[in-house]
Amino acid sequence: MIEEDVSGFDVLFTQDVLAALRRHAEREGVSISEFIADAVLRALEDAEDSVRADAAYREYLDDPVSYSLEEVFGDRQR
Repeated sequence: MIEEDVSGFDVLFTQDVLAALRRHAEREGVSISEFIADAVLRALEDAEDSVRADAAYREYLDDPVSYSLEEVFGDRQR
């Protein structure tokens, strides 16, 4: 992990959660901090994807036009 402008704060975990974090981080070959940072980044990316999907769906509801695969890809879909 390349450390750029890094800040931190304390997070409290139960002993069971901390033990699970240690096991999973060790299995991945990273520190607990790297494991948590990666998990948070993935969750943030998923949340952003969800926001974009909701916006696209609202846009579709405003103008519900859809296209078949043939219309979109023509003969290239195979």
